[in-house]
Amino acid sequence: VRTLPGGAIEFLGRADNQVKLRGFRIELGEIEAALADLASIRDVVVLMREDIPGDSRLAAYVVLQPGESLDVAAVRRSLRDRLPDYMVPAAFVVMDTLPLNENGKVDRRALPEPDARRPESDGQFVKPRDETEAMLAIVWEEVLGRGPIGLRDNFFELGGHSLLAARLFARMEARFGKSLPLDSLFHAPTLEEQAGLLREPWRATRKRWMVAVQPSGTKPPLFFAPPAASPALVFAALARHLGKDQPLYGLAPPDIDGDVAIATWFVDSAARYVEEIRSVQPTGPYLVGGSCFGGLMAYEVAQLLVRQGEKIARLVLIDPGSPLTRDSLEYYFRRGASYCRYALYPRLTGRPEHEYVVIPHHRPPIRFDLLYGDKRDQAPQGQKVWDLNLRGAAHHVTRPYPGEVTLIQSMQHHVLPEIQRGWSRLAGGGLDYHVIDARHLELLREPKVGALASVIAECLSDASVVDA
Repeated sequence: VRTLPGGAIEFLGRADNQVKLRGFRIELGEIEAALADLASIRDVVVLMREDIPGDSRLAAYVVLQPGESLDVAAVRRSLRDRLPDYMVPAAFVVMDTLPLNENGKVDRRALPEPDARRPESDGQFVKPRDETEAMLAIVWEEVLGRGPIGLRDNFFELGGHSLLAARLFARMEARFGKSLPLDSLFHAPTLEEQAGLLREPWRATRKRWMVAVQPSGTKPPLFFAPPAASPALVFAALARHLGKDQPLYGLAPPDIDGDVAIATWFVDSAARYVEEIRSVQPTGPYLVGGSCFGGLMAYEVAQLLVRQGEKIARLVLIDPGSPLTRDSLEYYFRRGASYCRYALYPRLTGRPEHEYVVIPHHRPPIRFDLLYGDKRDQAPQGQKVWDLNLRGAAHHVTRPYPGEVTLIQSMQHHVLPEIQRGWSRLAGGGLDYHVIDARHLELLREPKVGALASVIAECLSDASVVDA
């Protein structure tokens, strides 16, 4: 702060180099320390810049050791082994020396704007070969704010993250008229691979029920169902914290074509997930889990596998809602609420039922009819899947499970004892209970996801087999 003439105080910023980026609080000193540990770097300073209004990014300014060069891709890979993705700088600037102020400290205001152009020393650039690749390169350059971008460039190694991925795919759909699943960036992260997906028309409508979030590793794979209508991308941070030796597959929500049977949607989806799981791991023991609504789905998947004679090594439910049983008043309440929402609304208003979808656990409720205005008939696939999941769950009865259930709750849900009691009654082998000091929506995000990964890793280390 500083005092202005007249006695007013002007706030200049934080003195502890802490910034907030995309909702995450970041200590810039942590990033600087990680970079300073690299043998090729002699001096470094990191700051957050907003050279484009509304687009804040981290930039690292480095002074190299004599005779060294900067391999940005290698540096990013090294940082991702130590830091969460949101702490990896989007831009790197090589300098001869860092500018100092009159007090001998780094003059951050004198640091230049990062050059969005590709370094001339970068020998990995491969030019686009056709119109599709050229158009896609332009879209990538617009979203990532740098260029030129070549065929071999990796979206994540260029500074891409989940928010930029969503922006990228929205622009790709507008430019090419095709909708690719967001999760395709996991198995096709380069511009060349994404262009290949765009060339194949069937890719735009293919139903993807499972995505390899972390396909490599020697440990038994995890199969996790995400929250309702969320992509498998939500497990990216969890996979990173569990380590490169732990494979993780996300049971992704599919595209919805035509009419579906609401009464059997939940069980039918679980059966399809079982088929996908068996395509990766033909026989058990299986490691199955899910978050929020995905916990309910994972529970049903485990039930189906057990009924098929397979063994379950661990069933992990991450902050699910309370289970519905036929002797539960909540079961009949939800059935009644579902009837009012999906049957009475269109009859009373004369408007399609999908216009009125309330996501019940949000305060205030999310009204899709207000969000989409005159474009209600163009509601995205995500809304349709969420709609079906909520309606299907309202018709589904949760039955007892023969083995142990691991229940991991946020502190937010820990204060609701009916959730723990409900799952405890259903777990024939007992309830393995854990609480994490976090809110519900924080569990799969940095920095709380690290604590979640530690609990899961501990549970997996002493997994016991459950069979029919």
